[in-house]
Amino acid sequence: MEPVTSVVVGAAAGVATKELITKAWHSGERWLKSFFKDHEPKAQEAARVNALDFLAELAGRVQAIEESVASIPDAREQIQNALSDPDFSALLQAAMIASGRTDSPEKHKLLARAVSERLLAGPESLIALATNLACDAIPHLSPKHLRCLGIMTLVYGTRPDPFPPQIPPETFGQWWSGWLVKILSPLMPVATMTEVDYGHLVAVSCITYDYVGSRDLKRLLSPPEDSGMAWDAENFLKETDVGQELSRHWKDGMQHAVPTSAGRLLGIYVDDHLTGMKTKITWD
Repeated sequence: MEPVTSVVVGAAAGVATKELITKAWHSGERWLKSFFKDHEPKAQEAARVNALDFLAELAGRVQAIEESVASIPDAREQIQNALSDPDFSALLQAAMIASGRTDSPEKHKLLARAVSERLLAGPESLIALATNLACDAIPHLSPKHLRCLGIMTLVYGTRPDPFPPQIPPETFGQWWSGWLVKILSPLMPVATMTEVDYGHLVAVSCITYDYVGSRDLKRLLSPPEDSGMAWDAENFLKETDVGQELSRHWKDGMQHAVPTSAGRLLGIYVDDHLTGMKTKITWD
């Protein structure tokens, strides 16, 4: 391997990971040089450093996939054949250029997760299609926008598995409020989202926005009516700091927004990155 990719991949990486990352950088250097060819030398070098940081993050995630042969028997083969897929190759190119444009470690992590999870997704699967859109959106989103997507994704769909849990009904309310506080706290506080911010999220295909209709926050967060579980939504939204912050954002415009497939995917990535969760995405 070239010295630079040897440093990026690390000595412990498997054969398939080393091969993919080496080829990725071999192509990536050309992509970066072509994209930034008319830019100042300092900008070109900064893009190169940024892309290498993304590549190091990607190497770690691909290595974890290569080591998961017990649960994914053909993981190594899928890694080795990845660059033969034109759609994956195009996604990698977009991620390399996107990473080169920013020195944000958070965005590098989001891009790396998108590319690594695309390795195991079917080429025409919803995850694969949404990943392409999410990768395009990442460079155009601020930390505020990303956290907003994370909050909406939690409200609209991310739940513990199983949900509701097998616990006595009388303890559910305290347990559910505690879970929400634990998971939402790392995403807050978030600066106020304006109508222009929401319009921007629409422009990058991360949300739809209904200026007339709205969604009931209490209903979205409450357990299914047939679950037999009771929860005091009013108390959570008024008496906890997290609930008050969530209510503020909801009333300020979030109640009109619904994340798209790309927005939900990014929201899951953000939530997992900030909370330490590992959400299993089962869309297909």
